[in-house]
Amino acid sequence: MVINYVYALGFIKESAFYGGVIIFSEKAIDDDDVNIIETISNQASLSIHKRTIEKELRISEYRFRKLSSELEESVKIRTKDLNYANSQLKKELNERILTQEALKESESQLRELNATKDKFLNIVAHDLKNPFTSLLGASELLFDNTLQMNTDSIKNLALILNDSAKSGYAILQNLLDWSRSQTGMLKINPERIRLKNLMDENILNLKLFSTNKEIVIQSIVKDDLIVYTDKNMLNTIIRNLVSNAIKFSYRGGKVFIRIGYDSGELIVKIKDNGVVRLQLSTRKVKKIRSV
Repeated sequence: MVINYVYALGFIKESAFYGGVIIFSEKAIDDDDVNIIETISNQASLSIHKRTIEKELRISEYRFRKLSSELEESVKIRTKDLNYANSQLKKELNERILTQEALKESESQLRELNATKDKFLNIVAHDLKNPFTSLLGASELLFDNTLQMNTDSIKNLALILNDSAKSGYAILQNLLDWSRSQTGMLKINPERIRLKNLMDENILNLKLFSTNKEIVIQSIVKDDLIVYTDKNMLNTIIRNLVSNAIKFSYRGGKVFIRIGYDSGELIVKIKDNGVVRLQLSTRKVKKIRSV
């Protein structure tokens, strides 16, 4: 065949896509043939364009799903990080609240401790005046009148000096025990103690104090009454109660002491006829057989 005519029919452009038909013919074609060929070319071009768009849609859908999955994973990780950060923040906030409460409690305890310390020191300073006054008075009297005094008078002054020293020492011992208790250094050494002997020792040590006020001390304690406890602590308690009873009693009065068991409890009662009534109950102290 000899080609005399070349036709480009149905040539279209749709966006970036092109379509058309090239015809090689030995003779001219009429308009009807051209219309048919253009229609076929257009349909082919549109079909190609449609498949291309579908392919791009599938690619876009794949990318969208991938991006959605990555975004969802990122959201999960971020949410987990935020939850952890929130939990840490709450934990720190709770710790801060607890710390502030502990600081407030410590401050309150410190103020209370300072007030107790000041009160205790004031009491100790006041109580130390009596034994030191007796020490100063008796020692001065002894120094000024040694040559004129007989043996009995000197012995009496020596007894006053000894009793005053014991009284001052007992007060200082209270101060030392209190200091140890505040610093956690107070040691407890339990042992068997015969209460009558302990009470007689305290009455003897306070004899000068009671004699100066003309106070009679009456004690009722059974000889076989023995307890197992720390002697220094129990002695401090009894000494303080008896000395307070003497201090707050009227001149010429009486201090009554009774120690015994009642319903399994060791009861220490110290009563005076002054402005204060004192009673100490030490509960559940085990009684030990007499030795």
